[in-house]
Amino acid sequence: PSYNTEKPISRQYEISLHQYYQWSGYWLLGNPYGILTPYHNIPDPEKAAAEELSTAPEHTNEHLRSGVEIMRYYVDACNGNIGHVEDFLIEDEDWRINYLILDTRNWWPGGKKVAIAQHWIENVDWNSSLIKVELSKEVVKNSPEFSYENVNQKEIKV
Repeated sequence: PSYNTEKPISRQYEISLHQYYQWSGYWLLGNPYGILTPYHNIPDPEKAAAEELSTAPEHTNEHLRSGVEIMRYYVDACNGNIGHVEDFLIEDEDWRINYLILDTRNWWPGGKKVAIAQHWIENVDWNSSLIKVELSKEVVKNSPEFSYENVNQKEIKV
């Protein structure tokens, strides 16, 4: 099966890889004692794999997303659309996204780039590619313009 290098390796991909090559899943053989296991206790690998596939959730790791994917998400304020994510600032100590950099041209003609702190994020709808923030359009419009030249995360206000 094809593999997208921009996405994390997931259990779903691992299962599809094992199905493609018709391998038994290592996770199906729960006994660490190998050949010392009585024959009647060894699970049927095909049956166990089919059972796991039928009960596996569609998305097992909701928190791992491609940064490229998130940069296309639209952002809604509490009173309407305010633009889309163009970039984000990541804290280099713990790798958290601290700020979303929004491009407001979609909503406001001649708009600007604005940094929104992650604590303003109310919800992320992965299916709709939409991020909702707890700010009004007016707050975003009156926010200072973001500039990459003088990035100092301690001084960003929104």
